Amino acid sequence: MTDGVNTAPWYADAIAREESQLQGITRRYNQFNGLNSSDAKIEGTPNWGTPSGWGLFQLEIEQRSGLPLRTLHRWDWQENANLALTLLTQNATAARDYLDDQHEIPRQQMGTDQPIPDNLGVVGNCNFLDRDPQSPHNFADAVAIGMWNGGPNYHFVRWDQHQRQWVIRPFTVWRDQQGVAHHNMYVQAVCGEVQ
Repeated sequence: MTDGVNTAPWYADAIAREESQLQGITRRYNQFNGLNSSDAKIEGTPNWGTPSGWGLFQLEIEQRSGLPLRTLHRWDWQENANLALTLLTQNATAARDYLDDQHEIPRQQMGTDQPIPDNLGVVGNCNFLDRDPQSPHNFADAVAIGMWNGGPNYHFVRWDQHQRQWVIRPFTVWRDQQGVAHHNMYVQAVCGEVQ
């Protein structure tokens, strides 16, 4: 998938697969609710999921970026995907900036660079590595994937100043419309969709 200008991040397809599955249906890429869905969704209407996601990528941009979600993003899968790819590209940039800032903390605290250990990056079908230009998956990707579900303040990996080591947060936390907190292992779920 591409938005006509930028190439999509490698994980965009896996996010679409994870986000667009319907309960009771094994088929993926559901922009619309189909027959035999076990939840109470109306066939032919745009796929909606909690807390307020729509379509193929379960766009929730009103809460995440302040951008309005237009009707065509709910009804047109291409518009849904194009907007999602724009937001994923923004997440990727934010994730790289976040990790650059995180790498600065141990440099200041310990006087030397502390790479993220490779063993922290084995998640589902992904093997995230720290700043390896030859690696198809790096930790900035894991952060960006997690941000899609957990928002801009969710970070899959961070430097713990008290423990003086890198730690991961495998669970993303989100709130439903009633404000009840839920959690899931979103990065692992998306990596399970990587083919």
